Amino acid sequence: MKLVSLMPVITTYSVLYSNTKLLGKYNKTIPETWDEFLETGSYIVSEEKKANNKISGYNSIFGDSDSSTGSLAEFIYSYRKSVDSPFPNIINEEAVNALEMLKKIKENVASDDEFINGESFIYQNAFSGNALFFKYWAMSDYDKNVFKITHLPGVKKGISASLTGGTNIGVNNYINDDRKKAAAKVIEYMVSKEAQRKYVTTGNGFTMLNELYDGDEEVCSKLDCDFFKNIQVVTKYNSDRTDYISYSEKFRNYAYEFLYGNKTALEVLNKINDITRVYYITLNNEHSNIGLTIFIVNSALLPHLKDI
Repeated sequence: MKLVSLMPVITTYSVLYSNTKLLGKYNKTIPETWDEFLETGSYIVSEEKKANNKISGYNSIFGDSDSSTGSLAEFIYSYRKSVDSPFPNIINEEAVNALEMLKKIKENVASDDEFINGESFIYQNAFSGNALFFKYWAMSDYDKNVFKITHLPGVKKGISASLTGGTNIGVNNYINDDRKKAAAKVIEYMVSKEAQRKYVTTGNGFTMLNELYDGDEEVCSKLDCDFFKNIQVVTKYNSDRTDYISYSEKFRNYAYEFLYGNKTALEVLNKINDITRVYYITLNNEHSNIGLTIFIVNSALLPHLKDI
């Protein structure tokens, strides 16, 4: 089936869920930076272990799925220099620092199991109140007496990152024109302000129509409009590639050679860069002197080859 286009009908965003009871027990606040997250999380997990209380420090999604690739890209994006900065260059300092912090969090707040089996652990621990922190999609139905949702932390206050998820709908390109027009009418209604307002106010999802978060009394009486209006969205890294499925798998597997293995962050990011870039020979030696070397060698040899 070929679709003409896809439109987001129901949307959600990745957010941080924090256990306010555990935070309050140790007089800690919800972290706004990853440094604060590491300090708060490692302290509480350590203190709970001393008291023989087994808790889950941090559940996220870093297993074998495309969602895991999204989580990696999301974390790297949270290390950009400013709110308006683009996605960091994959081999720059920001990306290296992001991966190194992620590994510190895994080793000091969470564990390999909590990262690899994150999604199943979320259901097992988080919704039983046994998790300190977890990253998951924003939901209207969760235990608000235990958890509070906030934007994910960033490299510094004010910087965050959030993936989008939800339900998209499109029109089959192989149906006749009358059916296409009828389907388009249905989609037109489903993405209208009227329908989107209904989804949001009945707890069936969230919307990407930011205008509904901008002073719509009905919507803002049900949701924290400022929270959703200020979410800093990031898309999956290079998701427009025609080979994205295989690229996504290689991306996370290379990253895991550092996160769960012995490679350095820069080593694995260079591998990711190798599958991301289209290489060409240039005389600019900023990244490599191969092009300049070939030019010099050829310049020296060509006059002699003419005489052969």
